[in-house]
Amino acid sequence: MAASAEDGLAIGVGPSHVIETKRGEGYIDVVMKATVGAVVVVLLLAVPKPVVAASAVELSFVGPSGETARISRARLLLAAWGVAERTELVGNSSRLRIDSSTRPDWATKFGDFRMYLYVEADGYAPLLSEAFDWPGYGGPRLPSNSVATKLDFRNGRSVALLDSKAVTMTVTLRHPIRRVIHIIDEGGRAVSDVEMKAAVFWSASNHCGFPAGIEPLTSGATSPEGTVEVQDADAQYIFLLKTSDAAFIGTNGAYEDSLTMRLTRPTTTVHVGKYRKRAITFNVVNKGAPVSGAQLWSSPVADVCEGTSQLATTDQRGRLTFQWSYPAPSELWLCYQGEDVWEGTAPAESSRGAVRIDLSATTTQGGYGCPQ
Repeated sequence: MAASAEDGLAIGVGPSHVIETKRGEGYIDVVMKATVGAVVVVLLLAVPKPVVAASAVELSFVGPSGETARISRARLLLAAWGVAERTELVGNSSRLRIDSSTRPDWATKFGDFRMYLYVEADGYAPLLSEAFDWPGYGGPRLPSNSVATKLDFRNGRSVALLDSKAVTMTVTLRHPIRRVIHIIDEGGRAVSDVEMKAAVFWSASNHCGFPAGIEPLTSGATSPEGTVEVQDADAQYIFLLKTSDAAFIGTNGAYEDSLTMRLTRPTTTVHVGKYRKRAITFNVVNKGAPVSGAQLWSSPVADVCEGTSQLATTDQRGRLTFQWSYPAPSELWLCYQGEDVWEGTAPAESSRGAVRIDLSATTTQGGYGCPQ
């Protein structure tokens, strides 16, 4: 009986030794014969090739017509969990070389990280590569068939980093175009006089999801028509509003502090919602008796990194009043004598009148902190 080569196993007769090796794309075939009792087994083993990193990558930069483009700034960017680091590379040149001599100290400190290459050139749009991994740069970590071992600037501008020799690549930069962000509210009306910051975005790898890795581009206020011009970049953007009264509306309708996207048109429309504030009153009792000195605390839902804040304290009548912004979701809890005694959320925006809370009829999960 014999199995096919696709099965990777054949049975025959012969001495016990390696009889053939064949090198293929990303693997080495090893054909072995071994005697097992009275039966000789022939094994076909596909052994992955060792990952051999490129010794260096040499980049040349040109403009759309092939003219030489001089790089004014080049940065190697690191994104690891809770870490965003930058290493400045040599600028003011049309060529850029990255090799072991440019390896930053952080390359050996993190077992799992990804890198980006960011370049700026006068007269051209800043360019950010896709995330990549250089095997051997901080220790071999990826298999040889991983797409992350390419230095990729999109649109066919990529080079593999899996060669023991130095690899070369010519990168074409494009001239910038005028980019405009048009900000409107939920009713389609222009939102004027709102400060917005635009930056190249490359990392939010941390427990809180904060945008730790950004390269600032421009900042400005929207016009009466709700527009603001931003610097063009061949990269993913992050937009931040410099106000606590409004937020971006995400694709799921939720209010977001920031917005990330690639700009594909000269004018891009984004939606912003303004928080609606109103006063809310709680009346806190225990079996009908007012509870004074109970503290109301809040924390944004599913975002412990935003921290907690004390909103108000009940008076001798057991009443407290606080300002609330809708539609911001948030968790609320009452602390009394150092213990979590009530947990809940803000009442519906359409509700009216004081909210009565009877501590004798409530149960808590006990997961919230209270000052002692």
